[in-house]
Amino acid sequence: MRNRLIGIVLGAALCNVAAATPPNMSLADYLARKKQISVDYRAAQAACGANPSSNREVCRAEAMGRDGVAKADLEVAYRSTPRTRYEANEARADALFWVARERCDDSGRLLRDTCLRDAKEARLAARSSASLRMHAAETDQYNTQIHGAK
Repeated sequence: MRNRLIGIVLGAALCNVAAATPPNMSLADYLARKKQISVDYRAAQAACGANPSSNREVCRAEAMGRDGVAKADLEVAYRSTPRTRYEANEARADALFWVARERCDDSGRLLRDTCLRDAKEARLAARSSASLRMHAAETDQYNTQIHGAK
């Protein structure tokens, strides 16, 4: 019983050490890049204003998607955890979905329904794949901590 308790305490200590790892970049770099992403997004939105109506919506969806993916990738660079990598993959899936959705709006009714269904299925597949990768990474991280504690 005593060995089991020591193992649990040691495992908890390793979890705290893993959670307390320093970020991959400084806070100043993180904030500067975050500000630059916002500036780039505003510039892309302004550039979309020159496009015709239907292309403008696609352009805005692309700009919003690039912004979301850039922010998620920045989080991965700052705090590289299974959760942030999952959120980055989810941001990519969402960006592709919203762009596809805007492109589907230009199609006829039957083509539009099929196009939207395909976009939703692709989004769901990408999200479930990202979820599986996150859970696998968390399991690997947990197993490494447990086996490293022996």
